[in-house]
Amino acid sequence: MSEKPQSESFSFTELRRKGLVLVKWQDITSNTSAWITKRDLKGFDVATCYTAGWIVDETDTVIKIVSTLCLDNDNVADVGHDTIIPKGVIIDIKPLRKQWWK
Repeated sequence: MSEKPQSESFSFTELRRKGLVLVKWQDITSNTSAWITKRDLKGFDVATCYTAGWIVDETDTVIKIVSTLCLDNDNVADVGHDTIIPKGVIIDIKPLRKQWWK
C-alpha cells in the first residue's frame, strides 16, 4: 500500500489574511446536441458563473479557489470544492469579508 503524498500546507492564520472572495467568470456553454440554424444560435451566450471561497494558489494563467477547509490545529490539512479558473475568463474578483472568521 502506497503512502499518501505530502501536500503543501499553509496555516489558517495565513488564509485569514487573504480573506474570502467572490470570483465572477465566464464559462463555455453548449445548448444543444442537434443541428440548429444560425438564427437559433443568436439567442445563446456563454454562462456567467460565481465562485466564492479562498484563493489558495495562483499562477500567471490560473487561480485555484476552494470553498471547504479541514483544519488540524492552525494548519489547513485538506481542502475541498476546488475550482481552477483560467485568468482569461475572469471578469472580476471581489473581497467578500476581510474578517470572515469573526
